[in-house]
Amino acid sequence: MGVTVVIPHKNDSALIPRALNSIRAQTYQPNQVIVIDDWSNDYQKKLLDQVVVENKAVLPIECVKSYGHGLSAARNTGINLANQEIIAFLDCDDEWRFDKLERQIKIFSAGYAAVHSWCTNISSNGNQTLLKPTMRYSQLNLIRGEYSVTGSSSSMIMRRTTAIEVGGFNENLPSAEDVDMWVRISMHGELICVEESLVNVYFRDTGTQKSFKHVPEIKFSSHEKMISNWMNEGILGDNLASEVLARRLISITSEYSNETHALNAMIFFSKKFMNIFKTYKVKFLIHCLALLLRKLRE
Repeated sequence: MGVTVVIPHKNDSALIPRALNSIRAQTYQPNQVIVIDDWSNDYQKKLLDQVVVENKAVLPIECVKSYGHGLSAARNTGINLANQEIIAFLDCDDEWRFDKLERQIKIFSAGYAAVHSWCTNISSNGNQTLLKPTMRYSQLNLIRGEYSVTGSSSSMIMRRTTAIEVGGFNENLPSAEDVDMWVRISMHGELICVEESLVNVYFRDTGTQKSFKHVPEIKFSSHEKMISNWMNEGILGDNLASEVLARRLISITSEYSNETHALNAMIFFSKKFMNIFKTYKVKFLIHCLALLLRKLRE
């Protein structure tokens, strides 16, 4: 199976060499590496071009400008330009273990829709945390948010045809675009996880995975749009939509309360709860109460 690696980039020319070195070290070499520049400033773009030129002798690499703005548009540009059967995503500030592609390609031949892996989260002070799904995979667990694709896009490979069939990443979602993509991919087959850490994800406040962490309104709005889209596409019905909204609201509120203080979190929760209650009524209340009771028991 031929592999295209898709690397979105924005003003991170100092970090992308680490990602490229991890590609060069792969025991299963890709046939195409596309770096998609998401409108970096002139200085960063010049440095990026130098890095790409330096790697041309050892990697089948090219650098293109994204046709749009934002992470999803950059990834979609890579999907559209890929010329190999398999697409592997890698954020420019992350890195793969040397056998990442080989391990995943072996499993892919079994006919799954997509393959991901555990990952190691490395904080800005060097602390390492192993991230892995806490529940067994099922499409329902994925939709509910109980099964997580750890490592986000940097751990994921999939067929290019499948990525195109589902329409790529939703460019109208400022957050949770990866969760949305994995759920739509799951409509085409099962996801499977390699139960080893094959990716180092570097956790930075300025990194792509952190852009909206401190903006709960934007983050929850993205989830609301995503769930509405799933309903329109027939992925979930009214009752499940109510449950998933309750799960997302409680999860984001808990994250928010850890970052600020309880009062701000309760104001955020109350406002969102009342807005959603107008649509889903008692079923939403029941889902929230059940989830809060479960959280108190933990």
